[in-house]
Amino acid sequence: MRSIVVSLCVFCSACSGQALNSPTSPTSTVSISAATSRTAAGLPFRGSLTAKEVDIVTFPTLRAEGSAEGTATHLGRYTAEFNATVNVLDGRSTGSFTFTAANGDLLFCTFVGFGVGEPIATITETLTITGGTGHLAGASGMLTVQRTLDLTTGVSSGSIDGSITMQH
Repeated sequence: MRSIVVSLCVFCSACSGQALNSPTSPTSTVSISAATSRTAAGLPFRGSLTAKEVDIVTFPTLRAEGSAEGTATHLGRYTAEFNATVNVLDGRSTGSFTFTAANGDLLFCTFVGFGVGEPIATITETLTITGGTGHLAGASGMLTVQRTLDLTTGVSSGSIDGSITMQH
């Protein structure tokens, strides 16, 4: 989040036509390399998931509420709750995941996704980590959930892959 704020400040300053005049103000080069360093410092995050969801269609949207479980890096054996709003006309979705790690710490994510297929749907969700509790407090990063959903049973399974940056 800080890298977005810093980048936005640098962008706005550059567009204003005025130079940054504070001796502690970063230059755009410093901001880009600092953001790159933080991204490169992200830790790998991989895991599996099995989920069960209930879908309610109110055309043209579908509301999905579900729970998942699996094993993942930095979480151990976890459970998760998720919800999504899907546009049934184009397969695009938005929603959120809350993961509960083996030790009880929480990891919060929002996502955008896309799914296609019937009665078996292939779904890809891009999660943005927005924070957490305990050792996951202040976490950030990006995760990709790829799963296959049986629309007749509401059961899905798949994988999680991405990176997480932890506050120290």
